[in-house]
Amino acid sequence: MVKKFPKSAKAWIEYLKQIILQQRGAKESKTADSSLKEEEFEAERKKVLTKAMQVLPQKKHLKVLSHYARLEYSFGELEKARTSFDSIVSNFPKRYILYFFNFDGEICAF
Repeated sequence: MVKKFPKSAKAWIEYLKQIILQQRGAKESKTADSSLKEEEFEAERKKVLTKAMQVLPQKKHLKVLSHYARLEYSFGELEKARTSFDSIVSNFPKRYILYFFNFDGEICAF
């Protein structure tokens, strides 16, 4: 879907969601090389996120980054989500709605 619609933020968000779901499934299966797979999934996430930032227009970057951080919250990766939101808030300090997303994620995590 990303190849067909490279300028669509929704397509990139769904692609990142699928990678997170695959990583979660690999964690639940508890194979012997789980640490290696986790590193591979992290590398894949970073690669997809950087590719999305290269392809998408500037105005859609915030949407993808905030959805990605919310996905991390919803799938239980709290430290990564906090780090993502901290970097987003430092890069976009005038967007007050991001603070509410961050607080909402923190509240829902507990």
